[in-house]
Amino acid sequence: MGLLTAAAKLASKSLRNLGDDSMRGAYISGVPNYIKGHYGPTEAAKEAGTGAILREKAGGLLSTGYEGIKNAIKMQMPYNRAVYSDTGLNLPLMQSPKQTSSNRTMQEELAARAQFNRHTSEQTGRKGDNVLDEVMERAAYTKYIPMKKGFYDVANQFNKGTSKQTITPDESAKLEDYMSRIWRTKSLMDKIKSKPGEELGFKRNNKFILKRPQGTISGNHWHDMINRSAFSSVARDIFGKKMENPTSVDELADKLSKIKWTVTDKWGKKQTITGVPGIEKDKDGVWFSFSKVGSAITEGGANFRVKIKPDGIGFGVMSDEHNFLEFLPGMSTKLRNKVLAATPPMHFNIKSARPMQTGGAKKKRGRPAKTNKYGNKSWQEFGPEGNQNLESFLNTQKPSASTLMKERLKASGKVGLLGLGANAFSSPEL
Repeated sequence: MGLLTAAAKLASKSLRNLGDDSMRGAYISGVPNYIKGHYGPTEAAKEAGTGAILREKAGGLLSTGYEGIKNAIKMQMPYNRAVYSDTGLNLPLMQSPKQTSSNRTMQEELAARAQFNRHTSEQTGRKGDNVLDEVMERAAYTKYIPMKKGFYDVANQFNKGTSKQTITPDESAKLEDYMSRIWRTKSLMDKIKSKPGEELGFKRNNKFILKRPQGTISGNHWHDMINRSAFSSVARDIFGKKMENPTSVDELADKLSKIKWTVTDKWGKKQTITGVPGIEKDKDGVWFSFSKVGSAITEGGANFRVKIKPDGIGFGVMSDEHNFLEFLPGMSTKLRNKVLAATPPMHFNIKSARPMQTGGAKKKRGRPAKTNKYGNKSWQEFGPEGNQNLESFLNTQKPSASTLMKERLKASGKVGLLGLGANAFSSPEL
């Protein structure tokens, strides 16, 4: 935690604005967005016990903080600064050693870093061209949308399911109201004093982006939803084999309040919970919620809001606020624009989504018909010729000659850290 705070203080000292908005986010975007053991221990640590879990978490924080400080130092180099100024790309971040476990590929980690880099520059208010928009097109359907009322209306045209499966304006409004309330930005003092933090709310400076519901690299949110213990328990205990469907919304809500499901805490221990959270009756179904660590590296904890009808037909939406470093002193105000990502509605028939529990048709295995209008772009074909993979695309970005010259002239006129570039401790960039 000490190194992360040091990185935050270094970034905070960089906020005296000299008018170069293209450099906003240059330092804070260099912190690798992965902390080993932070969202749950590895299997090896769980087997070794509490001491090993604590050591793993502490080691993960130290490693992430150390890499963040190294990358901030590397950002003093005129070449790296020029690349960021022209493209929004934090080159030291992309060149950092692999942080994730062996079951993650470097391609996945780079995709996560690129999304973190892009979200962070959006949060700091950076202006200018951004080459990472090319990456975001493969992870999301939309660009950043101001979070004013109606921001989720765009989601209906990207439904996961058949072309006839859409949600009503009332359902859309309830979802965006829920997401704007459930996600809160907490400072370090909020965490210490167990305060709820500040709601996202409907604010134009807060941004929304619509994520693709399934992706091999950017996260399989459909899989995350239907394989969660709460969802499986609903399938087994309410719509299980040879069970009669609930006859009314009231009966469905009552049964949802009584089901038992398991959750694994941050120490790796399982506990049984009675009733799914967030039950709210609607005219034709019941809403409920659950949370989990998302499958994408950029997601620490993801929330799911699900609506299901008495016949087992329903939909769910994954949402996740990008809030990796906001709790550190001074960061919440520096990352002035909050970013919320959510999927479009993911439609299901719980009997086919969870056939093992319900006896539904096994052929579908929980995969509804795909929309045929919005296919995923390839993660292997980048660049003007479409012949680069993600790593080569990110690591071969170059600045313009004029921007590089400007940064070299700025560096030559200052006594920089190690003599390599502009002084990070008094420059304007976050």
